[in-house]
Amino acid sequence: MERMKFLSILREFRNECRRVNEENDLADADNEVVYEVLQLSDLAEKWDNVANIADFYNNNWLGNADFMHIPDFEQTLANCREYPIIIARKKGTDEILGISTIKYDENTTEKQDPYFPEEDAKYFSITGILTRRNNVHRGIGKKIYEIAIRGAHNYERYYPGTRIMCVIDCRNRQSLRALNSAVTNIRNNNIVGVGMELPASIVGYYELREKENDDLVEAPTLVMEVGLKPVERVKKTEDKRTISFSLENGKTRFESLRGVLRENLSKYKIGEPTITEDEECGMVYFYHLGDSRECSLDGINIESNGTENGNDRVPRSEAEMRRFVGPIPVIRISDEEVR
Repeated sequence: MERMKFLSILREFRNECRRVNEENDLADADNEVVYEVLQLSDLAEKWDNVANIADFYNNNWLGNADFMHIPDFEQTLANCREYPIIIARKKGTDEILGISTIKYDENTTEKQDPYFPEEDAKYFSITGILTRRNNVHRGIGKKIYEIAIRGAHNYERYYPGTRIMCVIDCRNRQSLRALNSAVTNIRNNNIVGVGMELPASIVGYYELREKENDDLVEAPTLVMEVGLKPVERVKKTEDKRTISFSLENGKTRFESLRGVLRENLSKYKIGEPTITEDEECGMVYFYHLGDSRECSLDGINIESNGTENGNDRVPRSEAEMRRFVGPIPVIRISDEEVR
């Protein structure tokens, strides 16, 4: 990413963190949560900052391994250097309460993201938000989604055509609800204009398959897009559609999930897949929805019915997490650079 773009992105996300912090303090005098961009936070000045973030990821997601891909130390360091990272922490402490890496990529004729194969797309992507286990502070995931969307909306005014997409395992009802709550809050509080909203819809889904036998490697993943250009708010007339997952006899877990998802999304005109190889993971089949505008986010409800059970993630060992050779570069960026 170009340095000036990177700094512009950090600036917009920092500004939205500040605005959300002010809004939260006005709404609750006892508010204990503060949101920051990691690279602009004093946490980034500490020598063990990257290790602490890697440990946070490793020890706070013990649910279904498919719901979130946990980075090791080396990947965490790369993310800290390449992308803005939004954190929530307890005021006056170093205790991290939530975190998300907001990636930015640009598709070109030479390089195209198999998980969002839109021609010439320039876009942010949110692939997961992690909050501390047994956390007493509620709504952190929703707020991080909101900060990212608001920051991307402001950034798009300077770089028109920029988009933002979110990927969520098709069974992950909690993340889907958090994203929808963020979009609803932006609308209800007139953040992008009185009577205006940022439209959010499911634009497609992808399947990751084995190269050799075409078997699914993981559950299908929904791809949502939040429009960054405000549109006039319209009253929703369509009834909410519930996607109720279940396991079918004679089919694997992932095959059952795929069948239910296709049946429920077929009314939105599932297109032929765009097939691309991910050299490390397998073959990616991306299915666009022809009527994606009709598949609004707040019109979809997920019932997992226990299909997410049985694949709990086991934390990596400390030796595996911190396997890295070489000096650790500074990730702190001065406030002067982003003014």
